[in-house]
Amino acid sequence: MSEKQQRERGLFPILLLMILVAPTQWGLTVKGIPVAPADLVLGVGFLVWAVLVVGRRVSPVIPPACLWMLVAVALASAVNAIRAVNTGQGFAPMAPGYEIAGTPLKSVAEVVQLVEYFLVAYVLVFSAVREEQHARVASLALAAVTALVVLGGLFHYVTRADEPFFVRSSFGSRGIYGGYLAMTLPVVFAMALHSVDTRLRLGLFAVVIAGAVTILSPGALIGLITALLLVAARSSSRVLQATLAGVLAFGVVTAVALPRNYDQNVYQFLHFRTADEQQLRAQWREWIAGVFITQEHPLLGVGPGNFQQNLANAYGAHGLEYPGKARPGADLASGLMEPDTNNLYVVTAATTGLLGLAALLWMLIYFGKTASAVVRRPGSGVARVLALGIWGGIIGFAVTSIFSSLLVRGTGVVLAIFFALAAVLYDRRWPATGTTEGGASELQVV
Repeated sequence: MSEKQQRERGLFPILLLMILVAPTQWGLTVKGIPVAPADLVLGVGFLVWAVLVVGRRVSPVIPPACLWMLVAVALASAVNAIRAVNTGQGFAPMAPGYEIAGTPLKSVAEVVQLVEYFLVAYVLVFSAVREEQHARVASLALAAVTALVVLGGLFHYVTRADEPFFVRSSFGSRGIYGGYLAMTLPVVFAMALHSVDTRLRLGLFAVVIAGAVTILSPGALIGLITALLLVAARSSSRVLQATLAGVLAFGVVTAVALPRNYDQNVYQFLHFRTADEQQLRAQWREWIAGVFITQEHPLLGVGPGNFQQNLANAYGAHGLEYPGKARPGADLASGLMEPDTNNLYVVTAATTGLLGLAALLWMLIYFGKTASAVVRRPGSGVARVLALGIWGGIIGFAVTSIFSSLLVRGTGVVLAIFFALAAVLYDRRWPATGTTEGGASELQVV
């Protein structure tokens, strides 16, 4: 190993630490801005990376255009919102009664968070993974951390039988907990499918099943099932049939033996109106209000972080009742809005405009295609299996975000790690080894 490779290898522990501390929304609040452990790791890691780059001991990394575009649109939207808040007029004319409400500091913080996730985390991960062994260890570390998160979810599931809000493990809500699993369990599933180590395979499958049982957020469960079926379909027709059978069996068990899962993931989800049948439930009304905001501020939105501050105006202007925020244990059928049940695409369009929504979709499609390309080409079995799981994880993120916005602390960093891993697996062509995690046979893609 060359001296330069040895220096670059020193960044790999930072990636492992990122994977370890990412799955939580807890942290400190500094001047109203939450700071999670992953933020601190990214800050220190970026300083280390910058010092190595300045000393020419690590090659600089330029993220792809889609990431720069997302940050650029968010920055333009923030500047527009700050100008509108301070002067009453942004770059584009605004209809009377539809002025932008917002907090400049929060808009700046949201832009900084995007820079942190999609530029800083990207260059760190890309620089850290230099060899096939790094990809193997990173995937095992992700599986181990996911297992710990699922254990926390199981503990809540067993000890808080009458409180579905609190089945959230290390996260702030059940929606983000389920969203994290919808992203990471496809990776665990792909590893299990292509491992010949029986104990490892059984353990990984157990993590997937236990995780699915503890998800009490219907959007996350839909995202997870969609991702698992697509990962299975890309493995082989036999795997797809077995996975379909497993999903149907899980549905039967849910209906017969898991009343909480049935109530939260099926019954409540399919009842779109409040208990008195007078109006849509708060989650769906907030989608409508977000569309109204987008109609009035179509290109740049109302600024990152300003969605909630502009909702009341949208509700009032269109005759909708503004819902209260649900606390743990509240009856959502009464019309309250549960935390973390916004639609990411509606929120993105409302806050950064249709330009921001286009940048978000470009980013998801770009890295989804990148991971897919690695799965299809011959080469390292480790790289292809990890890429297959990441492809499924991006799909899980995309589907779940229809029901719970996952571009938040706890899941945003994981998405950035997936993006960078997909890119590095595509960029580095390791030779075919004939085996994958645990010595599995070469992946057969259909």
